[in-house]
Amino acid sequence: MIKTKLHIVLISLLSILLFAGLYLFFKASISDFVQVNISTKSLNNTENQLIYSNSDLKDKSNIKIERNTIMASQFYKNYSYYVNDFEHVKEMVFYLGDTANTIFVDKITFVHFVNSTKDTLYQWSPMDSISNLFIVFNNAILASHTSRYIEIQSTKEGARTHLNFEEVLKRHTVKNNYILQSKLLLASFLITFFIILTIVKAPAGVAKMRFDVSWSSTSFLVYAFAIVIFIFFLNSIVRLIPDMPNRENRTLSQLPKLNPKTFFVYPEQFNTYTDEHYAFRNRLFFVNSILHAKLLRESSLADKVILGKKYWFFHNEENSINDFRRLTKIDTAEINNVIRIMNSRIQWLKNRNIKYYIITPPNKERIYPEFMPDAYFKVNNYGHNRLDFYKEYIKANTNAILIDPTDSLYEAKKYKDVYYSTDTHWNLYGGFIGYHCFMNELIKDFPMVKPVPEKDFIISEQFISEGDLTSMLALQNIYRRKEYAFTFIDTNKKLLPSSPSEIVLRYTNNKTVDSSNLKLVMFRDSYSNYLIPFFNLHFKQATYIWNYEFMSEVIDQEKPDVVVFESLERFMAYALTIPNTPMMDLEVKQKNSY
Repeated sequence: MIKTKLHIVLISLLSILLFAGLYLFFKASISDFVQVNISTKSLNNTENQLIYSNSDLKDKSNIKIERNTIMASQFYKNYSYYVNDFEHVKEMVFYLGDTANTIFVDKITFVHFVNSTKDTLYQWSPMDSISNLFIVFNNAILASHTSRYIEIQSTKEGARTHLNFEEVLKRHTVKNNYILQSKLLLASFLITFFIILTIVKAPAGVAKMRFDVSWSSTSFLVYAFAIVIFIFFLNSIVRLIPDMPNRENRTLSQLPKLNPKTFFVYPEQFNTYTDEHYAFRNRLFFVNSILHAKLLRESSLADKVILGKKYWFFHNEENSINDFRRLTKIDTAEINNVIRIMNSRIQWLKNRNIKYYIITPPNKERIYPEFMPDAYFKVNNYGHNRLDFYKEYIKANTNAILIDPTDSLYEAKKYKDVYYSTDTHWNLYGGFIGYHCFMNELIKDFPMVKPVPEKDFIISEQFISEGDLTSMLALQNIYRRKEYAFTFIDTNKKLLPSSPSEIVLRYTNNKTVDSSNLKLVMFRDSYSNYLIPFFNLHFKQATYIWNYEFMSEVIDQEKPDVVVFESLERFMAYALTIPNTPMMDLEVKQKNSY
């Protein structure tokens, strides 16, 4: 009897201690923070910071800083910053970097996370008033504000903008704390109950267990498989056997740390880490890719890369494929918006006596349809090819000069490759053909320019292990691309190479091939890297901006004779619908009203 009472007391004490310990642990494991997602792009690489404090920012002891490196790009990317103890934040600042720069923002979202659940507190877009979120700019100016983006120019080191975080907190409805506490209490009680029940009902003794290790031809396979798995596991830890280099264009995850705050999310984080770092990952992916290519005649990443005939690779992107198959649907509002933007832009440039040209390099499959798999056939009488549709509509409704090099490229490919077989881009010879198409239009307005003929160059070729598509499949060393090089026969002339990593390029040419004194501003994407060397032959000064935003302030500053807008075919729907700044449209409207 005494023994029974003692057991009851001990079990009760153990239950209380276990219940209390579990409750305190679960309470400490609650991860409560706000994630600030800023969709932005920049003309220069820069380290941006989100600085916040639960008191005045002058009190350095309370300041917390979240950092991100914003990479220069023509496309918006999402960058996340994490704010802890957000309910007590008094001041928040978005620091724009250490150097003068131009930053575009198209969306800012504040998301509240409690463990694995999330709730969007507030989402700001350029359709909203600036004052809803941005209080003041320091060493920075709001250069433009459209319905699609805001443009912030930092003038010097220390540029920043103060965010109205109080506006965000107004949207924060405090959850019923009793519900959360009840969940913690219930979880603690259930786990305690099952642990105690297991202890009480556990058998007094366990019969001795026997392990019979047999050896047979079948068991050998089991043991061999276990050994292989063990080797993989061991190499994942010690890395004795090196793997192939990783070619992914992204930062892989780091090994997560296990602590009370990461208790609930640790399994997911660790699973992500193991997926990206298991032993021989890159080598196994390479073997998988080569087997798919050689045996199955297909891509191992079929959702991203299409393996065509004769080992020509194509980008599997919805807009590209729909254009190729003529499945693209274009509504009236979209094309009317393009026409409105373009007419306003042309008139604004005309007021400054500036000529405007649009050049659209075609998608690769438009030039090499014979290498596309038979499954990607064209569908008649359903939709459109966007380039063909835009070209016809723009010609009928604007004075814009849209240059489509398709026919010239199609003719030139009979003699040389004009696109890379392993890459989405055209090659330097394709760029040369595009340059001639542009010059044929430019010479109509500026008769002094003289295109350089192909006979003036020595064109050599070599094969190199490059290609954005084959690199995605780890096959860049198996399927190599043909690279052309252009050298002037006249050794006194040189072709200046482009700098593919630079977002803003400025060239000064004291001696053009045709003695013209023209100035150029060009908004462009990566395809222009193959045009720029040839363009530089004819412009005394040239500014190339890797961005689709039509930056009117740059044009007013540079005062060019020619503005070129270059966009790849598959990006047209995005690039040509980016609105002009309100100041541009207002100026045109006022001029037209006179």
